[in-house]
Amino acid sequence: MRIARVAFDGLVHTAQPAGEGILRLDDGRVVSEDAVTWLPPVAPRTTFALGLNYADHARELAFKAPESPPPSTAS
Repeated sequence: MRIARVAFDGLVHTAQPAGEGILRLDDGRVVSEDAVTWLPPVAPRTTFALGLNYADHARELAFKAPESPPPSTAS
């Protein structure tokens, strides 16, 4: 079964093919593929970043980098 994430009428829906160029939304409505905005297949929750040159920039700015990361505030 093929399923997509789309935005239609201001809401995010899952959709399945319902014919050539036609989609059936999770609420039962049938719409044209051209009437929706295609979204990535999954909704990202957390973004991770890694600063590989952090120490170099700290030295350039004469900034003393912390010796350990701050405590997490995530719950």
